[in-house]
Amino acid sequence: MSNIWLVVADQTRARIFEVDRSQNELSEIEHLVNPDARLHERDLVSDDKGRAYDSFGTGRHAMENRVSAKHQNVVDFVGRINEKLLLELNARKYNKLYLMAAPELLGILRDKLDPHIQKVVAAEIHKSMTRHSISDIAQHLP
Repeated sequence: MSNIWLVVADQTRARIFEVDRSQNELSEIEHLVNPDARLHERDLVSDDKGRAYDSFGTGRHAMENRVSAKHQNVVDFVGRINEKLLLELNARKYNKLYLMAAPELLGILRDKLDPHIQKVVAAEIHKSMTRHSISDIAQHLP
């Protein structure tokens, strides 16, 4: 018997469903939210950039952020999704996984998901459907 899960995610939420193929039904089992994703970049950064001395001489300059706070927030949220999925995979709650998300988020998921989770990903669906009904989501499953 195959235990199939579906993750429907965007930058603000992730809905996790169990898929019942015999009944062609989805049952929502988890809902993770990321309210900070709606904030502006300026609201995610607490203070000014730090200052550093030049390698040579006595000059100082502002340090640049390598990653925007908004992008880092999304990466952190994907980390939370990964933790949940890995915990449940290790508990043998599922052995096949579908990912449904907008292409940008799918790229981050691909990069950040644990290799054990990546091995059970059966398909990726490039759609942002977190706000859609369960019946709408089910129509897009392979």
